[in-house]
This record gives sequence, structure tokens and C-alpha cells, in this order.
Amino acid sequence: MALTTEQKAKSLLYLGHPVKTLDEESTHYNKILVDRFNNLSSTAESIVGALLTEIEAVRTKFGASTGRALVKRVGDIELNTDEHSSLNREYKRLLNDLSKYLDIPLKGGGVCIPMIV
Repeated sequence: MALTTEQKAKSLLYLGHPVKTLDEESTHYNKILVDRFNNLSSTAESIVGALLTEIEAVRTKFGASTGRALVKRVGDIELNTDEHSSLNREYKRLLNDLSKYLDIPLKGGGVCIPMIV
């Protein structure tokens, strides 16, 4: 069972690569990335599928938590104020796992280092 076109597209989206990377007629075409998608074992494909499902779930929860992040207390009930940041950490962890399993670098997740010139 190979990854579906949708799974490949979502993987590229989450890892920060253009979806046209897989299109042979595109200037973004990258044969190395195409080979990495096509040469996966069945175990790796099932792990990648599970990771994509988890990533989608965390993205949904993250969007829902945005509105709740503004409210800290309702009556006697105190809400989890760290939910948004903990979901963000989980999302980054899942993206790193996806990057490692597919052996495709994660783009756009760099760290800014201040420099004094």
C-alpha cells in the first residue's frame, strides 16, 4: 500500500515544501523527494499515515483553543491557560517525527539568532 496523493500533498504542506515538488513538469520538481515517498516500507507508510492523522487532530484542537486562550476563568472554573502552547509543542514534535520518518527536511522552522554587527 503506497501513500495516497493526498497524504503526500499533506506531508509536503506540513513540512513546508511546495506541493508541486512531486509534479514532473514543475520547476519545483525534486526527484529525491519523489523517491523518498515512493521507496517507503509498509511499516513506514502506516506510521506516516498515523502521524498525518495526529497532526490534523492537533491542528483542529489548536484552532479551537485560540478562542479559549483569551478566557482564564469562568466563575469557579479555571481553564487550562497553557493549552495553546502545549498543543504548539506537540504539533512541532509531530512535524519533526514526520520529517524524520520521510527523511525530508522541515522548512520554515528555523531559529532566529540575533547578531550585533
